This record gives sequence, structure tokens and C-alpha cells, in this order.
Amino acid sequence: MTPAEFLAYFFPVTARPFPKSHTLQLTSKISAPCANLRFSSFVLWSLSFYPQTLLNWKRKSTQGLAIDYPTLNVLGFFAYTVSTACFLWSPIIRDQYAKKHPLSPEPTVRGNDFAFAFHALILCVIMYSQFYPRLWGFKTSHRQRSSPLLLGIFWGNVIAVLILACIVWVKGDSGMNMGSWTWIDVVRLKSTYLLLALIHPNTGHRSMPSRMSS
Repeated sequence: MTPAEFLAYFFPVTARPFPKSHTLQLTSKISAPCANLRFSSFVLWSLSFYPQTLLNWKRKSTQGLAIDYPTLNVLGFFAYTVSTACFLWSPIIRDQYAKKHPLSPEPTVRGNDFAFAFHALILCVIMYSQFYPRLWGFKTSHRQRSSPLLLGIFWGNVIAVLILACIVWVKGDSGMNMGSWTWIDVVRLKSTYLLLALIHPNTGHRSMPSRMSS
């Protein structure tokens, strides 16, 4: 007997059914506020990518900005864009999600998630391209180079996804064996890179002025 079976046998938990009428009332009350919060979050997060890009354009310079910031953001939002697209339109990913979550087989990803990710990816690519004087003619600093830590995170992430994708591909069962690695695990691994893109580049961006004494 496993620990879970032991607890279930000696400590059974019975849940009281929630009245259906109350569920419908609760759903109707929170649907509108949730929709407003989703829209507000989408707009505010989308607008947050413009100030730095426009500031670089106004100053005609990227001096004082760590290149780590847009570099990992490009990787993170590329992964986020691909993962949201897979959950929205890939039959294989949606089928595997339904099998892993039989009580809630419909993915929670929506079209606004993809729109936000794709829009953020475009803005991050533009910001990253501003570090190349041949493209924009902006002033840059010789200190604006990717740190070894960033390069390790960047290529480590890429290699990890490729290795996992190769494992699923070599299995030859289209990644449908839910008892092992599947394609949805590859997609989820990519989506976790957004967290790294939010943590490391922001930390590096804030520490760069102190390193440059400016």
C-alpha cells in the first residue's frame, strides 16, 4: 500500500457538493471583473515595452543599458510565443493536455496571451537590434557585452530544449505515451524560460550602472 492509499483509506475526505445555482451566480458575478483585469493587464504589460525602446531612439544611444536585458527577453518571449501558439492551435499539445488534466481538459491559454507574447517579442527584438550601430547608428559602449552568466543561461536553455525534443522524437510514438516525456513537456520547458528572462536581465540591468559608475 502506497502512502497515498494509506491516507485515503484511514483518513477519507468527503467534499460537500457546491449547489449548482450558487456556482452559476458566482461565475456570473466574477466573469466581468476578471475580463476587465485580463484586459487591463494585457494593455499595461504591452505598454511597458515602449518606454526604453523610445528612450533609446530619443537619445540615439544604448549607453547605460545592459544588453543582457533584451537578450534573454528575446529568448523568453520567443519561447512564450511558441508555447502559447502550441496550446492554442496544436492538436497534439491540446490532446496531451486533456489527458494530463481530465477534470479540466481545455487549456487556459487564450488569444490575448499569444497577442501579448508576440507583441512583446517584436519589441524585444527591436530593442536588441538597437545595440548594433550598423542598423540604427546609435552610440554604444565597449562594455556592453553579454556576460558569461547570460551566455550560460541562454545556451543552456536552448540545449536543454533540443535534448528533450530529441528524446521525444527518438521514441517514435509521437510523444503520446503519457507515462514518459511528451511534447507538452517540451512546450512547458520552453515556457519556463520566461521566468528566467524576467529575473536575470532585470538584475543585470540594475547592477550595470554601479559597475559603470554612472
